[in-house]
Amino acid sequence: MLKLIHNRTIVKYFLAALGIAFAFYFAWSFYPFGEWVGKQFLQDAPGGPKIPGLVSAVILGGCVLVIVFYKEYIKEDTEAYSLASGDNSFNNAFKWFVWFVLGLELFSVLFRAILLNFNSISIVMLGVGVLGMGVTYVVGKILHVQVNRPPSVGAK
Repeated sequence: MLKLIHNRTIVKYFLAALGIAFAFYFAWSFYPFGEWVGKQFLQDAPGGPKIPGLVSAVILGGCVLVIVFYKEYIKEDTEAYSLASGDNSFNNAFKWFVWFVLGLELFSVLFRAILLNFNSISIVMLGVGVLGMGVTYVVGKILHVQVNRPPSVGAK
């Protein structure tokens, strides 16, 4: 019974589910921003406010998924390419991408707090959002280790 609970496969799937959950959380947090933009500029268009809301949610949700699941692979590839080409701009672009995604996550949560007039629930949402940004970074690192464990560690 203990082997069913205490195994590495469960950890991998749990971390993957956690990464997906945070991607959905940040997508959900960014939807109101796109909807607001749609209300400001696309009121008379069919589906005006909803379309930018959905586009915003898909963009940020996709970016968070990339950060959680592929960041370490992209980092390795851009570092290798930058080294091989002698052009560090690719490495810098990757770092900027990570910072831009973190910024979008932060401002999506801040926008929700503004919509709620910084009442007590918005402070909780802001805290969950800021801590969620940290969790997505840590989950991505830990998941990368779980999936790419060196053979020497697996033999123990």
